Amino acid sequence: MPFRLQLFLLLLLPAICVAQKQASDYNQQIRQLSQQVQQAASDSEKVAALGRLAIHYYIYKDATKGDSVLQEQLSLAESSANRNLVLQVLFSYTAQNINSWNSVATFDKALQFVDRGLAHARSIGRHDYQAMAHIRKAAILRNRNRFDAALEQTAQAALALEKSPQDSVRTALLLEIGDIFLGKGNALTAYEHYNQAYDLAYTEKAYGQQTAAFHHIAMLYNGLGRADLAENILHKSLEANRGRKDPHGMLYDYVDLARVAEQKEYIQRALQLSDSLGSERNRMFAKQLMFAYHMVVEKNSAAALSYLHNNPDLYQLQLNRGPAQFQWQIGSVYFYASQPDSAIVYYKNAESELRQALDAPGLIELNQNIGNCYLQLGAPDKALPYFASALSLSRQLCTLLANRQLLLSTSQAQAAIGDYKAAHSSNEEYLLYLDSANRVNSGRELALLEVERANNIHQHDLQELEHKMEREKYLQYNIISLAIVVLFVFLIVAGMFPVSKFVTKMLGYISFICLFEFIILLIDTSLHHAAHGKPLYIWLGKIFIIALLVPIHHFLEHLVVKFVQSQKLKQLRSRVSLKNWNKAGGKRIKTVAASRHEDAAAT
Repeated sequence: MPFRLQLFLLLLLPAICVAQKQASDYNQQIRQLSQQVQQAASDSEKVAALGRLAIHYYIYKDATKGDSVLQEQLSLAESSANRNLVLQVLFSYTAQNINSWNSVATFDKALQFVDRGLAHARSIGRHDYQAMAHIRKAAILRNRNRFDAALEQTAQAALALEKSPQDSVRTALLLEIGDIFLGKGNALTAYEHYNQAYDLAYTEKAYGQQTAAFHHIAMLYNGLGRADLAENILHKSLEANRGRKDPHGMLYDYVDLARVAEQKEYIQRALQLSDSLGSERNRMFAKQLMFAYHMVVEKNSAAALSYLHNNPDLYQLQLNRGPAQFQWQIGSVYFYASQPDSAIVYYKNAESELRQALDAPGLIELNQNIGNCYLQLGAPDKALPYFASALSLSRQLCTLLANRQLLLSTSQAQAAIGDYKAAHSSNEEYLLYLDSANRVNSGRELALLEVERANNIHQHDLQELEHKMEREKYLQYNIISLAIVVLFVFLIVAGMFPVSKFVTKMLGYISFICLFEFIILLIDTSLHHAAHGKPLYIWLGKIFIIALLVPIHHFLEHLVVKFVQSQKLKQLRSRVSLKNWNKAGGKRIKTVAASRHEDAAAT
C-alpha cells in the first residue's frame, strides 16, 4: 500500500471514530425521549413528551423528523378534544430562529403552521391567541424582508388585542413593530416602539419583557455603529437580572454581549450558565457562537474545525442541516481563514443543491463568496458570472452595502481580465454607491442623535413615572394607616358604651387583622427582594413571619378587648359625658346666683 494512502487512512480513522460516537450519543438521546413518549400515562403527558422530542429535533436542526413528531403531537391533541392541548401544540412552534439561509420550503412551512394556529384561535374565539399568531407571522415575513406585509400582520394583531387586551402580548407586538421599522431603516420609529414596550413592561413589572426591550434597543445601537452604547445597555440588563438572581435572563444577556462585543469570555459564561440550567437549546446556541467566533473573529480554521470535531453534539447539529449546508459550513471556515483553495472545493460541492433551496438573501451570499474565492485564486473570468448574479439579486432587494461590495469586486475582476472599460464603469458606479453609503452613514449619525434625544426624553419620563408611582404608593400607605387608626379609635369609643361582648371582640379582631396584614404588606417587598423572587424561600419566610406575628396578635387582641370591656372606659365616659358636664354647669350657675343674692341682702 502506498505511503500517502496509509497516511490518509490513518488521519481518517479518528474522524470515523468521532462520527460514530456522535451518532451514538445523538441516537441515545433520541431513544430516551422516545421512551418517555411510550411511557406516558395520559394524553397530556404524551403530548408534552412528544413536544420535548420535537424540540430536540429542532435544536439539532433535524427539521424533517421534528415536523413529523409535531404532526403526531397535533393529531393526538386534536383527538383528545382538549382545546388547551391543541393551543399548546399550535403555539409551541416558533419561527424566531429563521434566517436568510433557511430554505424557501422552511419559510412556507412555518407560515402554514402559524396560519393553522390562527384558524384554530378564530374557531374558539381566542383573540389573544389570534394576536400572537399575527405577531409570529409578522416575524416570519420580516425575516424574508417583506416589511409591508409584516406591518399588515401587526395591524391585524392590534385589532385582535382591542377585543382581548393582554399587556404581555401588546408588549411583544410593540417589539415586533420596532423590529420591522428597524429593518426598513427607520431607527427613530423603531426606538419609539421599543420604549413603549419597555414602559408597558415596567408598569406591569414584567421583568422578562423589560430585558427583551433592553436587548432590542441594544441591537438598534449596534446597527447604528455604536457597539459601545449597545454593550452598556446589555450590561444594565445584566445587572438587573443579576440583582434579581435570574439565571435565564443573565444567559440571554451573555449571549447578546458575545454577539455585540465579540469576546470569548461572554460565550464561556453563557456555556457555563446553560450547563448549570440544563438548557439544551441555549447550550447548543452558545456552542454555535463559539464555533463562529473561531471562524469569523479569530479567522482560525484549525481552531474552528478542532472545536467542531471535539464537540459531538455541535458536529451532529451541522450534519443534520443536510449535506449541502454542512459542505458550505466547512467551506466558510476556510473562506474566513483566507484559504480560498480549500473553500472553493466545499462551496462547489454544495452549490447546486443550495441554488434550488435558498431564497434571495442566501443566494447573494452564496454567489458573492464563490466569486471572491475565484478572484483570490486568480480566476477572475470564473468569478464574474457569480458577481453578476449576486449583483442582480442585490439590486432587486435594494441592499446598498451588498451592492457596493459587489461592484468593487466586479471592477477588480474586470480589470484583471483586461476589460478596463467595464472595470471603469463598475468603479464609477461603485463610487456613486460609496457616496450614497456616506450619506447613509451621515443619516445614521443624525438618526443616532435623534435616538439619543428621544432617549433623554424617555429617561425623564421614566423618572416622572417612578415618582408618580412612589407618590401613589405612599398615599395608599397613608390611607391604610389612617383607616387602621380610625378603627382603633372607634373600638375604644365603642367600649365607653354598653356594647355586647361579641361586638367588642369582632371589632378587636377586625382592627388587629388590618394592623398585622398591613405589617406583612410592608415586609412583603423586602421579603421578595431578599428571596430573589424564589417561591420556596418566600413561602418559608412568610411562615416564619406569621409564626412570630400570630402569638403577638392574639396577645394584644386579648389585652385590648379586656381593656375595652373593663369599667375604666365607662367611668371615663361618665366623666367626659355632656350630661354630666351640663349638670355640673347648672350647679355652678346656681351656686354663683345664690352667692350674689346673699351679697345683695347683706348690702
